[in-house]
Amino acid sequence: MKIRIILLSTILSIVPLFAFASYTGPFEVICGSWGKSISEFGKVWDYMEYRIPVILYVSKDNRIFLYDFSNKRTLIYDQTGNLNKVVSAKASDYSCYNYWGFEGYSKKGDAWLYRKEYYELKSNEGHTIETIDYKPKEIGLEKNATIEYPDFIYSISTTNYERYIRDNRKNLYLIVRYKHIRKNDSLEIDAYKITRFDIYENEWSTFYLPISKYNPSPLFNPDVDSAVTPIIEYRYPFISYSGDIYCVESSEEQFKVLKWVWKSKKE
Repeated sequence: MKIRIILLSTILSIVPLFAFASYTGPFEVICGSWGKSISEFGKVWDYMEYRIPVILYVSKDNRIFLYDFSNKRTLIYDQTGNLNKVVSAKASDYSCYNYWGFEGYSKKGDAWLYRKEYYELKSNEGHTIETIDYKPKEIGLEKNATIEYPDFIYSISTTNYERYIRDNRKNLYLIVRYKHIRKNDSLEIDAYKITRFDIYENEWSTFYLPISKYNPSPLFNPDVDSAVTPIIEYRYPFISYSGDIYCVESSEEQFKVLKWVWKSKKE
């Protein structure tokens, strides 16, 4: 009997951690309608898609920084979705931030943003700490089949990813854009998945964002054909410092920020 217990304990000890963990959600963090008031979000048509607020970054204490293109302002929310601060943007800032603004976290958990030709380090409160004209090593440098950080080098077997992010536990996330083929008409829809690796380069999990829904096509111009509209869209995913996944959900009526949290089954 004792031998069986020992063997069972040994087996459990070698079972991968991802067998006992997964993402749970989504949780609705922010929600509002379209418009120009403080409680609303801007929406403007621009070259085959709507430009809507994007997640600039999520601070180490889970404050959410949104940039509203149409209303030209930065919105800062606490981790529960309460609006803490509104910062009006200068006219010159309107084109600086885009979907690729966030590049990674510093060793202390501050956020590196890429703005045109330089990198800007933002504090937990949103203040600029420093700016440099080269890519900082602490957000990882791609070299051949590796991603090199000052304290660790990850060997990556695939180059089929658009972005990589490392969290505060040194887990590495690869964000992949792929084509989802709709069954009824074979329409190709952009979709996203995130693969999570630990520091030993073990693959813990692959998380698939929900698939956007269109009626009937994602390539439309409301000025030309107002009857063709998106039902619901899920925009580019964001990985927080703690490893949670955020994304923007938009529909004809509402703007939302959703969140998925990594939890072990013990939790």
